[in-house]
Amino acid sequence: VTADNLDNLAVPSSQSTFVIPSIGFVHDNTLYGYTAPIEGTRYSLNLFGNPGFNNSRQSFYSFTWDFRTYYRFWFDNSFVFRLSGGYSAGANPQRFFLGGTENWINRTFRTGDIPLNSPADFAFLSPALPLRGYDYAEQIGNKYSLLNLELRMPVIRYLVTGPLPILLQNILGAAFIDMGSAWNDNSQLKLFQRDGNGDLRTQDLLIGTGTGIRAYLFFLWRVDVAWTYDMQNFSKPRYYLSIGLDF
Repeated sequence: VTADNLDNLAVPSSQSTFVIPSIGFVHDNTLYGYTAPIEGTRYSLNLFGNPGFNNSRQSFYSFTWDFRTYYRFWFDNSFVFRLSGGYSAGANPQRFFLGGTENWINRTFRTGDIPLNSPADFAFLSPALPLRGYDYAEQIGNKYSLLNLELRMPVIRYLVTGPLPILLQNILGAAFIDMGSAWNDNSQLKLFQRDGNGDLRTQDLLIGTGTGIRAYLFFLWRVDVAWTYDMQNFSKPRYYLSIGLDF
């Protein structure tokens, strides 16, 4: 997490030095479309950590993975399946936060900000995104799992707006389901629960679904509307304005 992504947060008053060895493996044979990969598979496995040479109380190790596959159909439509996760342990495990989307302009936070407890949090607290329908840092834990399913399709090929002749090309639509959870203790993780009426509802599992559009106007704009879902009801809609390429 960079300082740019945490511009509303106080800078930690203490300082620490970290040595972070890492090793990773990446496979990528994807073919790019207009805003994101449209065909192929990519995956990565990463192992890294802090041995704690300077301070053993800050030592940790983390293993993260990310698998994405893109199914192309009808020329330039695609369906995306993505499964990612992370596990961290040690004296001071890395933490991951779920909720929100990348480069979210009108962002909101679960508790007013993202809690940073130490310089290690400032350096290593990592987003697990997107999980739309929720605030930033809706859940925080040293373990996480996230599933994204998204259907992408062109809506308008070319659009000339007036009175100024601004040309918008390849306006794309998306429909998605995001679901995941971040937690600390495996024994305390409970994805579902029964309410007072005996109906099954989500507890630690977060589910969001919605739709959106993508369009270039100087750079790529993303507009999404999403609802949370607890197996019984949908929430009120939440709107996301963000920039940048899709995953």
